[in-house]
Amino acid sequence: MTTANRIVASLYRAGVNSYTSTMLRGFLAAALMIGMVGTLVAQTQDSDAVLEQAQRAVTARDFGRAAELYQQLEDLEPEGGSYAYNLGVAFLALDQVEDALAAFDRAADAGLQSTELDYNRGIAQYRLQQYEGALLSFDAALATAPQDSDAAVNRALTLLQLEGPAVAEEQFLAITESDPGVAAAWVHAGNIAFDRLDYDVAAQRFERALSADPTHRVAMFNRGNALLLAGMPDQALQQYEALQRIDPQFRDLTANVELARQAADRLQQTAQDTTAEDATDS
Repeated sequence: MTTANRIVASLYRAGVNSYTSTMLRGFLAAALMIGMVGTLVAQTQDSDAVLEQAQRAVTARDFGRAAELYQQLEDLEPEGGSYAYNLGVAFLALDQVEDALAAFDRAADAGLQSTELDYNRGIAQYRLQQYEGALLSFDAALATAPQDSDAAVNRALTLLQLEGPAVAEEQFLAITESDPGVAAAWVHAGNIAFDRLDYDVAAQRFERALSADPTHRVAMFNRGNALLLAGMPDQALQQYEALQRIDPQFRDLTANVELARQAADRLQQTAQDTTAEDATDS
């Protein structure tokens, strides 16, 4: 089941998750945990120079080079698992998910325990469709960091795959009750309502997401779609135009703006025709 941008077209709806990596602090963006790379590494005199190079590579977002260097460090000092962990993060950044999971597994086998390891391990497992393992990993992350909203949202996304939309929706809404400022939870709850054709509820939830994050592009786009399909093309057009002002290249936005304009014109023409008919009858 897709969980992001719904595309309104003349005869179909479609969806992909391509914006999650940049618009939601969730599966792809948060999985990188760039700020964590190197922080768990136990430095030794022999590996300091290589570690410094690896950290520079991460800063430069040269994850291929970072992976090479962290592999060297792990070969030199496999104990503790921290180098394997950082190698796994680099592999995630490179979209080498199987390699990332193998590195995280080595880190865990070496005795490393951290919320970040559990979280990113869950990310890799989810992306490999190992949903049962992902659920266990996110549960482990939440056991050590109960207020981690990213882990909670990703756990609910995993439940969406394992148990379906009703269970996942309940989890997303529970997150929003605990913290109404978690925009991602509102977006995913809105997507579930959208999928069952409950466009009014979907639009309300996307609006709540925008209250938490006024420039959340996915929420803006999806709210416009929900309003359009709920028969409110003028409001949909306003929402699309608001998104257009901050991200004019957003995928399928131009086509949806045109659809909203056409629908608004039809609605206006119908109103005019009705007025004319009433005047004639009178």
